[in-house]
Amino acid sequence: MEGIAGALDGTLDIVAEMLPDDPRHGTENGYNNIKCRCERCRRAHRDYQARYMRRVLEDGSLVNATVEHGSAYRYDVGCRCDACRQAHNLKSRTTKANIRARKKLETESMSDGTNQL
Repeated sequence: MEGIAGALDGTLDIVAEMLPDDPRHGTENGYNNIKCRCERCRRAHRDYQARYMRRVLEDGSLVNATVEHGSAYRYDVGCRCDACRQAHNLKSRTTKANIRARKKLETESMSDGTNQL
């Protein structure tokens, strides 16, 4: 079965619902490409991301020397200083506010019958 899900950037993604015995369950492929969000696929994605972050933090490949502290990027690559934490929190609040505004706009357009964004 396939469905269509709207991404935050306005693009559409095809979301396939895998059968329970599909061998792709519990894999990065299931999570990223098939868009499955079952517990096994979420765990596989979480484990992969944890391994990836450990590896890049150890070898320093993500830390761009030109990026100053006080950025969401530095927080995302492991810095937990107050300035980077504040920048991350601001980015999160802004993103969540944008999502809420978009959902409100979608709800309003559906209720007045225009269905236009």
